[in-house]
Amino acid sequence: MNNYYDQNSKYPTANYMNNQNSELKNYQYNSDKDVNKYIENEIRLNIGKSAVFHLSFPDSIIERDKVFYGRISDVGRDHVMLHDAKTNKLLLLPLIYLNYIEFVD
Repeated sequence: MNNYYDQNSKYPTANYMNNQNSELKNYQYNSDKDVNKYIENEIRLNIGKSAVFHLSFPDSIIERDKVFYGRISDVGRDHVMLHDAKTNKLLLLPLIYLNYIEFVD
């Protein structure tokens, strides 16, 4: 049997946990690479700019693909707030349905 598990236990021993902690301490977080990993961070860099959002709603019978035009006013973890200047409405777009974005400015 290996050094990490006791014969009478199905849980890791302290020796295993110490090895895991030392590996975590050696990991260095590179913030420059990881900041742009998520799409909301890329959109957040373009707050205030005009954009075209292409979304698909797979369960919709009436309109499956829809295009939204407007200025990005706020970005959350899973949504975008888009201000439509023509209708003067504030739209909440869930990013789960997002296909792609075109930035106009």
